[in-house]
Formats: sequence, structure tokens, C-alpha cells
Amino acid sequence: MSKRSATLSSLLGRFFRKHRLAPSKTQPDGKKSDYAKPRAFSPISGQLRYGLILANMLILTLMIFSPISPPLAYLTGLFLGIVPLSRVVRYQHHLLNQLQTSEARYRLLADNSTDIIMNTDVMGTILFISPSIAQIGQHDPVRLIGQNAREMIHPDYQLRVRAAQMQAFTKPGQTVQVEFLGLPSGGRPRWFESNLRAVRNDTGEITSVVSMIRDISARKALENALADVALTDQMTGLPNRRQFDLHLEEAISSGQAGCLAIIDLDHFKQVNDNYGHSGGDDVLRHFAHVARKVLRITDSLARIGGEEFALLLPNCSIEMAQIICNKMSRSLAENIIKINKIPVEITISIGLAPLEPDAINSLQAADQALYRAKSNGRNQLYLAA
Repeated sequence: MSKRSATLSSLLGRFFRKHRLAPSKTQPDGKKSDYAKPRAFSPISGQLRYGLILANMLILTLMIFSPISPPLAYLTGLFLGIVPLSRVVRYQHHLLNQLQTSEARYRLLADNSTDIIMNTDVMGTILFISPSIAQIGQHDPVRLIGQNAREMIHPDYQLRVRAAQMQAFTKPGQTVQVEFLGLPSGGRPRWFESNLRAVRNDTGEITSVVSMIRDISARKALENALADVALTDQMTGLPNRRQFDLHLEEAISSGQAGCLAIIDLDHFKQVNDNYGHSGGDDVLRHFAHVARKVLRITDSLARIGGEEFALLLPNCSIEMAQIICNKMSRSLAENIIKINKIPVEITISIGLAPLEPDAINSLQAADQALYRAKSNGRNQLYLAA
């Protein structure tokens, strides 16, 4: 090997060891030295570093092998190494400007959004939350950093939200929606809707979840109000036939023992004929008011059509059901309604039956008992055969 080659090899070896690029060597004690272990650096810083390495290698090569003078070799190598390096620097500045612009847009959106923007890690720890949480949830956004987001979720809905997060993990790039009851600081639980999306790093690993959270309490209140309207008899305020059927099916499916009564206002057609439909409406409301006072809190009275009512008595024996129904008849006789200042006596006929495993059979049994009560003079109670 020539003297110049040996010198170049020696200089390059020192240079590589300085920058930890040479292969690892085994020490006398059998352990490998750690100078060859790569240092962690970003793609940009790595390009800058290797641009400098390239410039130094060119300088060394030209100084040893080129007939040109050392100063000229130095300048030539430096130029050939720095030209690509300057491009990297310009590209780095370009990326930095883009990042700063993107961050400014994101910060402006987060600070002025009426929704809550939240970023959590895969375990639910809050990494960022927008200032709107102070107005919507009465929480201090600064103090929430580092806390787990589940602390702001009602216990009954924590599993539902966690399931939505897991779904977002399995479908990165897609938005997952979930509704839950949130816990404002010092206030009553409120309904929220969250749109979740998982965030992946350059290697495809999921590192966090971004959520856009909106207060939907007003919408939920409207939905509940519409549901109440759909399930309530507007004349009496009692449940309608649809809601009663739901209660009946629920009681039977749960295996509850109990009784079912069908109630009919006696001679209601005569009330309408004598006092008009407004008088009939007053009678319907009067019966609902009187009946509510004698029923247990667990009982369900519904208007199922015209002057006909249904009464569900859960966890009630047939003997106890008779006592409740007879008490209702007596209370109605004692509280006489006046229509146009004229006292009007109202009586009822009742058909009573124990609950059966089938809702239709239970209704038919009580209805047949009611038919016998009306056929045998009205104003009385008959038990199903």
C-alpha cells in the first residue's frame, strides 16, 4: 500500500470512528465497544450530517491523490459537499415553515372552536384539550393535561367509549362516532357526541387518538320529548296503547308475577251525548286524576282507546289486585265531577286477570272478564275464568 493510501485509510478510519460509522470492534475483555452504535436522528439532521461527511471525504481524497494544491483541494471538496447540503438546509426551512403554518391554523381552530378538540394517547391520557372545555364542561384545560379522559365520562358509559376507541384502533383512517353522558365539573351529567380517529406515526404505529366532542344535550332533550309525545295520550297525560304494550312485554319477559286489568267507563256515550265532547274529555281527565291517587308507584295505567283503560299491576297477587281496583271504584264514586255545574256520577267496569307468559293471552283473559262485568250490570269487577 502506498504512503498516500495508508494515510487516507488512517484519516478515514479516524473520521468514521469520530462519527460512529465504523463497524464495531471487540475489546480484549470480549465486549463490543459502543462507538459503532448508530445515534438516533431525524431524516433532516441525518442528511445534514452526511452532507458534512461527504464534504470531508472529498477534501481528504483530493488532498492526498490530486495534484492540485491542498487549499484548492479543500475548497473543491467543500464546494462539492456543501452544494447538496444547502439544498437540504433550504428544504428543512421549507418544512419548518409549513409546520409552523399548520400549527398556527390548528391552534386558531382549536382556540375558537365551539366543540372540544382532544388528543389522548392509546391509554386515554390527555395530551391536549382545547380551551372550549372550560365553557362546555367547566373544566380547567391546563389541569386536565396528564389525566385520563375516562374521569370525565359517566361510569355507565366508560366501556362504550373505550369500545369506540378500540374500534378506531382497528380502523385507522376512519372516524368512529359514540354518544355518552359526560361529567361537567360541579354540574349535572350532559350528553356528548364524540368523533374519534386514530393517529399513526411514520412506521404505522398508532400513537394517539384525536377526538372532536360536541354537546348534544339539547338534541337529546328534544328526542326524549318527541318520544314522550309518541308514547303519551295527550288527553289524559297517561301512557298510550303503544307504551302500555312495551311495559307489558317488559314485565312478562322479566318473569314478574302480577295482574292485568281492563277498565271501561260505564255509559260514556251518554256523557258525550248529554254534555258534548268537551264534557266527555273532562270525564276522561277526571278518571285519570282520581285513579293515579290510589295506585302504587309501580303500577301502570294507560288509555288504550276511547273510554277504555288498561292497568298493569306488577308483583301483585290477584287478591291484592282486587283490593286496588275496588279502592279505585270507591274513590271515583266519592269524587263526583261537575260538568257545567251539574254533578255527574261516573262508574267503571273492570275485568281482572293474572299475567300469563303471553301478552296477548293476558289481554284476552282480562277483556273477556270485562265483557262479563258489563253484561251483568256494569259498575263491578269480574275475575278471568
